[in-house]
Amino acid sequence: MSRLINLSRIAYFHEAARCGSIRAAADLLNVAPSAVTRQIQLLEAELATVLLERRGRGVALTEAGKQVIEFHREQEAHLGDLLGRLQSLREMKTGHVSLVLGEGFVNDILNGPLPRFCKAYPGVKISLDSAGTNELIRKVLEDDAEIGLVYNPPTHPKLVSRACRVQPMKVIFSPDSPLRKGDGPLRARELLDYPLAVTYSTHGVRQLVDVLELAEKVRFDPVMTTNSIATLTQFAKTGLGIAFLPAFAIKAELDAGELLCRDVGHPLFLTAEAHVVTRVGRRLSSAAARMLQVLTTQMQAFK
Repeated sequence: MSRLINLSRIAYFHEAARCGSIRAAADLLNVAPSAVTRQIQLLEAELATVLLERRGRGVALTEAGKQVIEFHREQEAHLGDLLGRLQSLREMKTGHVSLVLGEGFVNDILNGPLPRFCKAYPGVKISLDSAGTNELIRKVLEDDAEIGLVYNPPTHPKLVSRACRVQPMKVIFSPDSPLRKGDGPLRARELLDYPLAVTYSTHGVRQLVDVLELAEKVRFDPVMTTNSIATLTQFAKTGLGIAFLPAFAIKAELDAGELLCRDVGHPLFLTAEAHVVTRVGRRLSSAAARMLQVLTTQMQAFK
């Protein structure tokens, strides 16, 4: 009884019970009557109970047999439900996609790609979380999220990049800033006298700034540290000082003329990249695979 029930034997038993005789079941299954009898005997041995009683030329169910038939019907119904749900998933009528992204990607994904996806696939539910770089990578690696959007992530053997585009880190400032004069790349030392707002060290933006300090042998003295990209944006927009962000994170403000930006003349900043990442070996659902295609073709960060 502790062994698994052989479901194929239940199928033989079910046909014999439905047809009312071993021979009729054998004809339907296109096998010898002895084969049907043997499978039923083995099933009865597995379950340690009698399932069929012979009556004249036919067979009848015992009480135990009726229970097994009920079990078989329930299994068939569950299988039908499963196949139906899988079909709905394949056709994108239902499903779920979990995303985690750096805050700098939020406006980008909400200004077009995500609304279009939701309109095309209204039955697919979406989980959308924002996180710093370290937390984002943890969520992807631990399967708390299927897809991650991250800026300049560290390499990791269990992460695979599904899309990657160079998105230089810029210095951003208000239209009234003296930095508006000129359009060439700025050196790190030229920025030391400007009040600076930065994110915490768990964010990719800050990690890049820290590496720049080492490479250029400079030391920034931030006047504000925050975990919010929106706060950095507002800090620069109101003329309080400067911040470092990629252009796609502030596209609306740049288009409206509320912020300006310039390159920082160092390879670390000029070659920074936006990535779409998943865990190595993670098989994406149909909905997640379609979402991945939408993100990589429609987001400004990956154009």
